[in-house]
Amino acid sequence: MRGRRKREREQGGGATLPGRMRTRGWIGLLGVALAVGCGEERKPYLGAARATGHDGTDSGLLHLPPPTPPSPDAGGLCANDIVPVVVDRPNFYFVVDASGSMGDPMPAGTTQPGASYGDRYSAAREAIRTLLESVGHRVSYGASVFPGQPGAGCSGPQEVFSLRPGDPVSYARSGADGLVLQELLRQLLVTPSGLTPTALALTQVKDTLAGLPGTTYAFLLTDGAPNCNSVDPCDIAHCTPNIENDCPIDGNCCDPGNGVADWDWCLDAAPTIAAVADLRAAGVRTYIIGMPGTGAYVDLMNQMAIAGGVPQDGDVKYYPTASADELSKRLSQIGLAIALSCDIPLKEAPPNPKLVNVFFDQSLLTFGDPDGWEWADATTVRVVGKACDDLKSGQASQVQVVAGCPSVTR
Repeated sequence: MRGRRKREREQGGGATLPGRMRTRGWIGLLGVALAVGCGEERKPYLGAARATGHDGTDSGLLHLPPPTPPSPDAGGLCANDIVPVVVDRPNFYFVVDASGSMGDPMPAGTTQPGASYGDRYSAAREAIRTLLESVGHRVSYGASVFPGQPGAGCSGPQEVFSLRPGDPVSYARSGADGLVLQELLRQLLVTPSGLTPTALALTQVKDTLAGLPGTTYAFLLTDGAPNCNSVDPCDIAHCTPNIENDCPIDGNCCDPGNGVADWDWCLDAAPTIAAVADLRAAGVRTYIIGMPGTGAYVDLMNQMAIAGGVPQDGDVKYYPTASADELSKRLSQIGLAIALSCDIPLKEAPPNPKLVNVFFDQSLLTFGDPDGWEWADATTVRVVGKACDDLKSGQASQVQVVAGCPSVTR
């Protein structure tokens, strides 16, 4: 053993021999670093660098150290000067309906045909978990639930989790939930009760979200019509129990004189649309995610989606879901499309664009390949085809851009 180590020292002069290449943890979050360096005679860096990607968030758990440049004597590297790329961390804010009807059963979907997942609220919480397991390291996030006071059916929202950066990318790569996500999920453990004061919730959320740095998106997850506007009595056509064929009398269920409900059950359409529009005016776009129960209110949900600024194409503008599987898939599709772009901006152009390589989770992409990468402009790498699909579906958790070595082409 001593003889072998001595021979290695004598041959390498401090550099690592092939097959025993030293690596350093300098891969970061999606496009965290562009390394710029030496000449064309070196091979692309294909070392088994560990995914570190710590973005500065203190998770409180043992985690990998922050990414650092490779040392100058690290064998096999073409480069050792790091130039960060532009990283835009959007804000995701979840506004979750916790009204009594969210305790109704939720169909599981294709994974368990005919079975119930549990209740609607639990399905919403799990859909949020699934999304943030994929992109939590790329965003900051927070959440409110409404009504916020158990037993107070029309109370304002309660912020259960203030906006903060998600966990480091190392958790996404390991498939584990970090401390930030774990705490969000704990705070979202509430028992559904009360009515649906959507307009009040969105109005108060605007005060929290307006003026935040960066781009902010709100996600409204709800299973029914907004109500709780007791100062505006309604006729039978705008009483939610009557609209849903859930009124036990032949009359206006919302009229307190009939002894069934009260004016709080009236459809609160115009104030809710206005609240969504006010959020948009404050720079916050709102996705309207409809769960089972919203089918009787398609026109209203469509108007809310349009007011929110991010409607989907087609006749149905909001995002309806019929099962837990569909809800999780729909929310993830939206969130991934926002958080992950196939265009990766660099803070400065590399000295020689022919000496650049792109890696997905340490797998080399080929320049000029329909499923590889190309230059969008002098400071933007664009991944295309299947590579883009993998990135936007969350299958690739990080990108490494390395300059200084000849680009690997088709």
